[in-house]
Amino acid sequence: LTGQRGSGKTHLAHVWSDRMEAPIIDARELAALNIQELAQHPLAVEDVHDIADDLDALKALFHLYNLTAAQNVPLLLTGRTSPRDWNLRLPDIQSRVQAACHITLDAPDDTLLAAVLAKLFADRQITPKPDVIPYLLGHMERSFEAAAEIVGKLDRLSLDEKRTITRRLAARVISGDNR
Repeated sequence: LTGQRGSGKTHLAHVWSDRMEAPIIDARELAALNIQELAQHPLAVEDVHDIADDLDALKALFHLYNLTAAQNVPLLLTGRTSPRDWNLRLPDIQSRVQAACHITLDAPDDTLLAAVLAKLFADRQITPKPDVIPYLLGHMERSFEAAAEIVGKLDRLSLDEKRTITRRLAARVISGDNR
């Protein structure tokens, strides 16, 4: 499962983890863990791209991958880019992750991002002016993480200044003028 930071892959990994009753571990921890034990149950390994040059972690992942595959145990791997771009220093694990089923989470489109912004505002019991969400869509980074950060900043700023969330206030947050 791949996607840029803020694309929702960690959220989906947690949903998968809950359904599979699987722990989630950081790939950088693999070398220090008991791989035989981990391979007995479903497991999610996050940020595999971060261990591209860590030979010990790569060897651990290689063994984990082989053990889970042999026992038909689900293994979820996450990373930011396509597995072919991870450039894992151990060719055997690089070839295995490239051959695995791969799903990419693209940046959200306007419809999805507008719905996420509306939900984030509603979760905080905020009703922004009607032109705020269209303005944000045209000026913000295209990620769920950015949406959550912007709504949080707008909420704090509107409370601090005792103001309704308007396009002008949104422009201030987007420009970084949060005083």
